[in-house]
Amino acid sequence: MKNLLILFSIILFIGCNEKKIDTQKTDEDLLATPVALDENKNELNMSLLSKRYDSNLVEELFEEVLSKDKELKILMKNIQLIENDSVGLKTKSYKKYSNTNDKYWNDVHSYSMQIKDSVLKKTVSKMFEVLESDYRKKIADHEDMINEIFQKSLVLSDQVILLKLLLTQPLFSNYQRNEMPKKEVLQSVINDYDKLIGETLKYTKITK
Repeated sequence: MKNLLILFSIILFIGCNEKKIDTQKTDEDLLATPVALDENKNELNMSLLSKRYDSNLVEELFEEVLSKDKELKILMKNIQLIENDSVGLKTKSYKKYSNTNDKYWNDVHSYSMQIKDSVLKKTVSKMFEVLESDYRKKIADHEDMINEIFQKSLVLSDQVILLKLLLTQPLFSNYQRNEMPKKEVLQSVINDYDKLIGETLKYTKITK
């Protein structure tokens, strides 16, 4: 249910955003083939055409969307910032603290296992188990927050994928509509074959 609400919110946001952009564009602009897929503009640059099959069309189309939407460009920069810098910087201190503690408890366990006296070993192990348990309770909120950050990063990643797909789909629809080759061209090839096949028949008749 939560995912459906998120999807609806994104679609609503994009719809409103498109309406805002629509007021600034002509109908011709909205229906135009995207530059990334415009055969006429790229026909003289064969290297671009040959590389198209190795490129990511969604990303190319999204870059075109970004170039025309300042607010979206700012949003994507902020998303990139939190993914590349903010999260790492703000969680670095706790992760270092947590790793140091984990190493300590592992070393404590290793040392405890070296005690030869079984009764003493059991007593020492129990004592440090209690200490570690107390430590785990103290950082429980921190761990919950780290897990929440991780889960939110997954949600944001999904939202970015969805956003790219929904914003680039109309552009690709324009390409599909505007650049579909005429059937007459293909039919002419069929007609040429039929004509040539017919002309060969007078030479290929087998007499019984």
